[in-house]
Amino acid sequence: MTLLTDKKNDGLTDLFKKLNIYLFHDNFRPLIEETIKDLYYSNDEVIYLLKLSHIDRALFKFREAEEKQVIHHTKNYFRACLKSAVIETTI
Repeated sequence: MTLLTDKKNDGLTDLFKKLNIYLFHDNFRPLIEETIKDLYYSNDEVIYLLKLSHIDRALFKFREAEEKQVIHHTKNYFRACLKSAVIETTI
């Protein structure tokens, strides 16, 4: 592992702590972690604005949609919900 990779992983760990990921139910935590990890490693600007309230809102939207329809690409759909939640609160 390189120094750069170590720094990236440390940053991701810090981000998970800052966002209190552990507060979310075990059923959804892996989805949340994987989505945030993807955003982090793709250096998406949304990651710098992300707060616990955004994750909570995205999860609410995701669960609401899941009740109405079958979601085939869950990570992509949750990613869209997360980005939407950030955009909604910054407007």
